[in-house]
Amino acid sequence: MIRPTCEIRDEKTAVITIGKCRYLFDTDAMLVRGVFDECQRQGALFFVLNMEGVESPTAQALGILIAMLTSARDKKGNMVLCNVGEKVQNLLTITKLQNVFEVYDSVELAVTQLS
Repeated sequence: MIRPTCEIRDEKTAVITIGKCRYLFDTDAMLVRGVFDECQRQGALFFVLNMEGVESPTAQALGILIAMLTSARDKKGNMVLCNVGEKVQNLLTITKLQNVFEVYDSVELAVTQLS
């Protein structure tokens, strides 16, 4: 089971790291969603989801990530992905989600773009 973590970079930006997992199942994504929700309660509006170590999310997990993105945007914020592996990038392309999620090569670049 994954143990997602959250690092608040400033009062409005949070970096959520999922951790290493071969498949990101819906149960894992719900743990990430719980961390996301807690960061929102603390006032974060902008989120960087660090996907380093995630090999492949399931369709249900992608749906949860889309719901997180929608929640952030509904509150005038945003959520971006970073450190996306080749398999995840291919999945985003196949599902046409590369037009939905902004993807950055590193946490630092993503944080800079959100600021």
